[in-house]
Amino acid sequence: MRVDITALREAVPAFGVVASTLDLTLRRLANALDAEGVCWGADEMGRTFGDSYRPAVATVRDAIAALSASIDEIGRTVGTVADNVDAAEARAQARLG
Repeated sequence: MRVDITALREAVPAFGVVASTLDLTLRRLANALDAEGVCWGADEMGRTFGDSYRPAVATVRDAIAALSASIDEIGRTVGTVADNVDAAEARAQARLG
Protein backbone atom coordinates (compact mmCIF):
# COMPACT_ATOMS: atom_id res chain seq x y z
CA MET A 1 0.00 0.00 0.00
CA ARG A 2 1.33 3.41 -0.93
CA VAL A 3 0.41 6.67 0.70
CA ASP A 4 1.36 10.09 -0.63
CA ILE A 5 2.11 11.74 2.70
CA THR A 6 2.84 15.10 1.11
CA ALA A 7 -0.50 15.11 -0.73
CA LEU A 8 -2.33 14.23 2.47
CA ARG A 9 -0.65 17.06 4.37
CA GLU A 10 -1.31 19.49 1.54
CA ALA A 11 -5.01 18.54 1.58
CA VAL A 12 -5.50 19.30 5.27
CA PRO A 13 -5.98 23.09 4.92
CA ALA A 14 -8.68 22.58 2.28
CA PHE A 15 -10.87 20.88 4.86
CA GLY A 16 -10.57 23.93 7.10
CA VAL A 17 -11.47 26.22 4.20
CA VAL A 18 -14.57 24.16 3.38
CA ALA A 19 -15.62 24.12 7.05
CA SER A 20 -15.10 27.88 7.39
CA THR A 21 -16.98 28.57 4.16
CA LEU A 22 -19.85 26.42 5.35
CA ASP A 23 -19.91 28.28 8.68
CA LEU A 24 -19.96 31.64 6.90
CA THR A 25 -22.72 30.48 4.55
CA LEU A 26 -24.79 29.25 7.49
CA ARG A 27 -24.38 32.59 9.29
CA ARG A 28 -25.43 34.49 6.17
CA LEU A 29 -28.43 32.22 5.65
CA ALA A 30 -29.41 32.48 9.31
CA ASN A 31 -29.13 36.27 9.24
CA ALA A 32 -31.26 36.48 6.09
CA LEU A 33 -33.91 34.15 7.48
CA ASP A 34 -33.91 35.91 10.86
CA ALA A 35 -34.28 39.30 9.13
CA GLU A 36 -37.44 38.08 7.44
CA GLY A 37 -38.99 37.24 10.78
CA VAL A 38 -42.44 35.71 10.90
CA CYS A 39 -43.47 36.51 7.35
CA TRP A 40 -46.06 33.81 6.78
CA GLY A 41 -48.93 35.45 8.59
CA ALA A 42 -50.82 34.87 11.79
CA ASP A 43 -53.91 33.25 10.31
CA GLU A 44 -54.56 29.52 10.68
CA MET A 45 -52.60 28.63 7.54
CA GLY A 46 -49.69 30.83 8.62
CA ARG A 47 -49.62 29.31 12.11
CA THR A 48 -49.74 25.79 10.65
CA PHE A 49 -46.82 26.62 8.36
CA GLY A 50 -44.86 28.29 11.15
CA ASP A 51 -45.40 25.38 13.52
CA SER A 52 -43.66 23.03 11.09
CA TYR A 53 -41.20 25.55 9.65
CA ARG A 54 -39.53 26.68 12.89
CA PRO A 55 -38.45 23.18 14.07
CA ALA A 56 -37.29 22.30 10.55
CA VAL A 57 -35.13 25.44 10.38
CA ALA A 58 -33.56 24.59 13.73
CA THR A 59 -32.84 21.04 12.55
CA VAL A 60 -31.21 22.26 9.34
CA ARG A 61 -29.11 24.86 11.17
CA ASP A 62 -27.90 22.25 13.65
CA ALA A 63 -27.15 19.77 10.86
CA ILE A 64 -25.10 22.29 8.88
CA ALA A 65 -23.14 23.27 11.99
CA ALA A 66 -22.48 19.59 12.74
CA LEU A 67 -21.42 19.01 9.13
CA SER A 68 -18.95 21.87 9.34
CA ALA A 69 -17.47 20.49 12.56
CA SER A 70 -17.23 17.03 10.99
CA ILE A 71 -15.43 18.35 7.91
CA ASP A 72 -12.96 20.16 10.15
CA GLU A 73 -12.42 16.95 12.16
CA ILE A 74 -11.86 14.95 8.97
CA GLY A 75 -9.13 17.40 8.00
CA ARG A 76 -7.40 16.96 11.34
CA THR A 77 -7.72 13.19 10.99
CA VAL A 78 -6.16 13.25 7.52
CA GLY A 79 -3.21 15.09 9.06
CA THR A 80 -2.96 12.47 11.80
CA VAL A 81 -3.03 9.69 9.21
CA ALA A 82 -0.16 11.35 7.35
CA ASP A 83 1.83 11.65 10.60
CA ASN A 84 1.14 8.02 11.52
CA VAL A 85 2.15 6.71 8.10
CA ASP A 86 5.28 8.83 8.15
CA ALA A 87 6.21 7.53 11.60
CA ALA A 88 5.52 3.91 10.59
CA GLU A 89 7.72 4.30 7.53
CA ALA A 90 10.49 5.82 9.63
CA ARG A 91 10.30 2.90 12.08
CA ALA A 92 10.39 0.39 9.21
CA GLN A 93 13.39 2.08 7.64
CA ALA A 94 15.19 2.16 11.00
CA ARG A 95 14.65 -1.58 11.42
CA LEU A 96 15.97 -2.27 7.93
CA GLY A 97 18.85 0.19 8.08
